[in-house]
Amino acid sequence: MIRGEVTSDLEAIIEVVVRGPSGTQARVQGQIDTGFNDSLTLPGEVIAALGIPYEYTITMFMANNSESEMNLYSAEVI
Repeated sequence: MIRGEVTSDLEAIIEVVVRGPSGTQARVQGQIDTGFNDSLTLPGEVIAALGIPYEYTITMFMANNSESEMNLYSAEVI
């Protein structure tokens, strides 16, 4: 079961554990995105601290119809 909280701004927040390739883990809080597409966004410092490997760059299409280049990294969410 996933547990979380709703903030005073009515944002649904959950905590997940992300594991890097060496087994190092970090707890990360995030806002639930109802348009979830199998990807999570992590702060650069978490990616670096866990040694998460870079995979490739992809083009993402934003809600306002603009495009943005994003680096894709591969990690495990527990």
